[in-house]
Amino acid sequence: MSGGATDTYTAVLTSAGIVRLIDSAGTGSGTLQPSGTDFNKNAQTFAFGFTGVDSDNNRAGYVGLLPMSPINATSGNIAGGMIDSNDNGRANSYSSVTGTYKLNANGSWGMTLTFGSGPTTLDFDFYVSSGSTQSQTKPGDLTLYAISTDPVDSTHPALSGSMAYQVPMSSGYTNASFNGTSVSALTGANANVSLTVGQTDGTSGGTGGTGGLTGSFDQNNNGTIISAAAFPGGSQTTNPYTYVATSSAGRYIFYLLGNPTGSSPVNPIPFVLYASGANRGFLLDQNSSSVITGAMYPQPTLKNFSYTFTELPGVFAAATLSNSDPSIAPVVQNLLVTSPGGTPPVYNVAGTQNPNSVALAGSYTVNDTPRAPAPSP
Repeated sequence: MSGGATDTYTAVLTSAGIVRLIDSAGTGSGTLQPSGTDFNKNAQTFAFGFTGVDSDNNRAGYVGLLPMSPINATSGNIAGGMIDSNDNGRANSYSSVTGTYKLNANGSWGMTLTFGSGPTTLDFDFYVSSGSTQSQTKPGDLTLYAISTDPVDSTHPALSGSMAYQVPMSSGYTNASFNGTSVSALTGANANVSLTVGQTDGTSGGTGGTGGLTGSFDQNNNGTIISAAAFPGGSQTTNPYTYVATSSAGRYIFYLLGNPTGSSPVNPIPFVLYASGANRGFLLDQNSSSVITGAMYPQPTLKNFSYTFTELPGVFAAATLSNSDPSIAPVVQNLLVTSPGGTPPVYNVAGTQNPNSVALAGSYTVNDTPRAPAPSP
């Protein structure tokens, strides 16, 4: 841009054609995708997950659903939406969210959401990444990337994130919509990160019509490590890891994390999830000032959730998309994983990390069945 500020980005390209990149200073990161040309000629619902900071620089998270009317010329309406928020541990839930959206002169879209007492309004700009209204049948057909445009104050945090097309369910979203193996990737304030692999049973048989959830997770909470913790724990005779659909529109409560190990286990904490499809959606914790956010992704069913060690070697693009601690610099990496053999399976890793073109080399041993990488929500 003539006369404007310039920056240099380092990028890696995934097999899905998505570019993951960071700026030259190593302070910002994100994704780059082709822009779509066809958006919302029919009524559509989008699930979303936004994260950011409030006016006191505390972490804030918002998730929800936005039913959007068809475009009338260059604008449309939003009615019957839902939003859940967590601002530094202060959780709120809103229904009957309304709003408008319109095409801006520069090709972006502007959106205003209205909800709660007062009422509160939030303004956003968003871009259409890809997809066609006429062909949408599955998650990933259409994603919108949004950023808040309000001046930051006591009721307007700085937020950014994505909105994913929600696949309609003929009978609505129920516990049965979550029946299978999913992976949840979560990030919270104060260097709190975790990965969970869980199996939902698709039932409503339990207390309060809840479904059951079993699996394992790894968590690093600012240096406190929980490694491969199986849940429920052996002393949890009643499984506290449950989930339940609270609205047929696609709102759920999942109980995740905690610490199931030991004779006095710490029970999981509640997360609200807004579904973008079966076994997938955006997550937000409703319990802590860590404001843990992220997404749940289904594992591919082609192999019945079973993966062999021989499928791991290959070329990988890795990138930091959001950090739990602002002092941690984002990175992008090109990695080559090879296996020289050995028991248990041994892998060598080589590649380059940016910024600063740092050469990478190492090896590691896998002692459990590898899990497949997950697509975007």
